[in-house]
Amino acid sequence: MFFCSGLSNYNITLFHLFNHAFFKALLFLGAGSIISSLMDEQDMRRMGSLVYKLPFTYISILIGSLAILGFPFLTGFYSKDFLLEATFISYSLDSYFIYIMGVLTAFFTAMYSFKLIFFVFFVKTNMFNKFSSIQENNLYILIPLFILSILSIFIGYWFSDIFIGVGSVYLNNVIFIDYNHFNNIEAEFLSPLIKNMPLLLTFLGMFLGYIFFYYFDIKSTKLVNMFLLKTKLYEFFFNAGFFNFIYNSIYIFALNIFYKINVKQIEKGFLEIFGPVGLYLFFRNLSYKVRLLSPYYINIILLLIYLNLMIIIYFLLLYNIIIIKNIYLLLLLYYIIS
Repeated sequence: MFFCSGLSNYNITLFHLFNHAFFKALLFLGAGSIISSLMDEQDMRRMGSLVYKLPFTYISILIGSLAILGFPFLTGFYSKDFLLEATFISYSLDSYFIYIMGVLTAFFTAMYSFKLIFFVFFVKTNMFNKFSSIQENNLYILIPLFILSILSIFIGYWFSDIFIGVGSVYLNNVIFIDYNHFNNIEAEFLSPLIKNMPLLLTFLGMFLGYIFFYYFDIKSTKLVNMFLLKTKLYEFFFNAGFFNFIYNSIYIFALNIFYKINVKQIEKGFLEIFGPVGLYLFFRNLSYKVRLLSPYYINIILLLIYLNLMIIIYFLLLYNIIIIKNIYLLLLLYYIIS
């Protein structure tokens, strides 16, 4: 959706976002139904064989997974494939690269989607309490699952002409699409290989998901060599191209250096010593030292106030006119007598 928006195909983006809401909601609600049925268990490794206990939830998640893969004639098929075709035909230097990234994403989406299905519903159960009672949720969850399943099958077909149909003016008053970026007609004349490449990689991902996550299961005693190959592949991808090593050794090292210079030496050092914290500590220590000069510091302070007042009144009497001098003199005499 994002890279299609980057190529200014906003109508296709909105169509895929519209379709995406239904099958993604179906998958999340199906996952919540499984978690609720298993007493809040969320680890797939502690599940298995739930197809016999939760058949309706299994069918719902299967429909949602096939829809998100762009399986033919489901909701995702009408937007996802067309999105990739419009990306390929976009007159941009980046369109081929983005198309390749898109079809590879479809491939890995198929693998992890069927990994979830095989781990949760088909492999041998690995639950902590195998004798616990597992059953479908109540109708408040099953009815929305059924509605979302129906919509995940048909909603893409129902609304395809409104969003991406040739001649449709449904979005004209909402968004502006430049004529140079309107590629709906050109996408229909692509070669069959380009049009079917996402579907072929999707089937390949489904097949590899079946091979790695079900047929050569970790508990299987068959074909030890394939299990070792699976282990090596896992170790290779677990290292993530040594990105974490580079990140932790170089980037974090530079970050620590700048942290010590900027935070510890400048912010927590110079700016605080010669800033508000340093001034606060200086005046606090000064007040402690002044207080220890005499045990009668309150009397000294009052005496200083009295002397300063007398000095101020003296200078006022010295530099003002005669009338005000008399008034100040009377006030001084009243203050001294009282």
